[in-house]
Amino acid sequence: MPDLLTQNNLVTLFVFTTGIVSIYQLLEYLTTKNIPWLFRLIRKWWRRIVKRFRGVIPAGTRQLILNFSGHPVLPVQLKDIGQMMHWSIPEVITVSLGNVPEDHNFVSTIEKAVEKIALSPEEWQSIPIVCKGDKKTS
Repeated sequence: MPDLLTQNNLVTLFVFTTGIVSIYQLLEYLTTKNIPWLFRLIRKWWRRIVKRFRGVIPAGTRQLILNFSGHPVLPVQLKDIGQMMHWSIPEVITVSLGNVPEDHNFVSTIEKAVEKIALSPEEWQSIPIVCKGDKKTS
């Protein structure tokens, strides 16, 4: 035990403790003061990963927006959707639902509306599609 409390051992213990405290303070500073910077860095890495796995849509591929809302898609909305999806010229197909019953038996009404869309099974599986509907505010 007396060998543990020598001056050389105490200096080593002090340097080790100081290093641990410094690393802790640096990590605390990076995570509390630089959160926007860290979020931007993580978001940039995530977008690169998603872009790599998503791939590029071949030129000439139809890019569809299915509009179930009953309201026209405004040019600003079309532009925003195109930017979010990285689409050059999306095509809008408006699907009329008519009166949808609220008694939870609306599946047949939705099936009929989707069947009206003139797409083959291959197109349903291969064409990039985004659906737009109304947001309920209740």
